[in-house]
Amino acid sequence: RRVAHEQFAQIAEVIAAADLPPARQVHEVRKCAKRLRSMLQLIGPVVAEASSENAIIRDAARNLSAARDSSAILDSVRRLKLPPETLAEAEAALAENSGAQQPDQATAKLLKAFGRDMRNAAKRAKEWTLSAEGFEALRPGLKRSYRKLRRNFAEAMRTGEEETIHNWRKSAKCHWHQTLLLDRICPDVMDGHARMARAAARDQKRLLKKAERISRLLTAEKPAALAARWSAYWEAKEA
Repeated sequence: RRVAHEQFAQIAEVIAAADLPPARQVHEVRKCAKRLRSMLQLIGPVVAEASSENAIIRDAARNLSAARDSSAILDSVRRLKLPPETLAEAEAALAENSGAQQPDQATAKLLKAFGRDMRNAAKRAKEWTLSAEGFEALRPGLKRSYRKLRRNFAEAMRTGEEETIHNWRKSAKCHWHQTLLLDRICPDVMDGHARMARAAARDQKRLLKKAERISRLLTAEKPAALAARWSAYWEAKEA
């Protein structure tokens, strides 16, 4: 619940930050949404509401995709230092694709709706009940997500198909977010693990061989062994 509260609070802070460009706001709140979803997958086995809340956050973030694209395009166009009349034409074209609204206005509207959805989710999060305590609340979800990463990596290496590589990347990104969420239990070790997961998630398109090499190290342990090691860090931290 503490982690969820931090992410919901950060979303509210970003949306309220009038000095941030809309594209940056969308980018930041989508990152928070990904962290929340990774957390929900981590605690899913011990929180009955996790699956439904994950779907709600996923759908809310998905609605921001159009805003992300149009805002990013608009920011890029503005950086070109075009003549005023050319810039106005570009903004008008983007507005036409945004439902007859200026891109920034359309993005602000979507961010407002997203913020409302997240405030409601934050209220519900206060009522979540965990069926386990301490690291035992995390162990089943950690083993499940890490097992999925290992399986998706093996499948990507076996087939080399774009879809399986995409699934490998998604599961690596989820594991990266989960590692960051648990960084406090042993920062020196967890930071290195997080860097490997991040590299596996980000480097596949351009540097497939590098990502493969990193992922072999990242997935070298069995799920139970990884969970046992992290549990030991947790217990040492709490001692």
